[in-house]
Amino acid sequence: MALIAIEEHWNLSELTAAVKALPEDRGDASVVFDEIGDNLERLGDIGDIGDARIAAMDTQGVDLQIISLAPPGTQPLKPADARALSRRANDIAAEAVGRHHARLRALSTLHRGQRLPPLRHQHLPEIDEGNNNDFSAN
Repeated sequence: MALIAIEEHWNLSELTAAVKALPEDRGDASVVFDEIGDNLERLGDIGDIGDARIAAMDTQGVDLQIISLAPPGTQPLKPADARALSRRANDIAAEAVGRHHARLRALSTLHRGQRLPPLRHQHLPEIDEGNNNDFSAN
């Protein structure tokens, strides 16, 4: 049986810096956790979702990780900044998954206010239309 680790965090130093630079009323205190213990090393930039992570997975017996950007993500940022950093984070995660496709999957980073297209049957080919599974937004 495969051991799958879900929502394993990674971080982007420029995102942490952007959140820390926000006024206190818009910031997020959770970024202090990024600097506790070895988190700066573990949650650091791209290297954290590269070969070092795969080696740690091997040591721990983890077959597959589903990675996600550490909280608070891009949520506290202004829309333009959030959009740019969400795109960068998603590109980095996609690149890591591409390099280690047998070992990594990634959750998308969405910024507040990002609109997604309605979910329709054509996006879910495994759904049995005969069961009347309608996930559309209509």
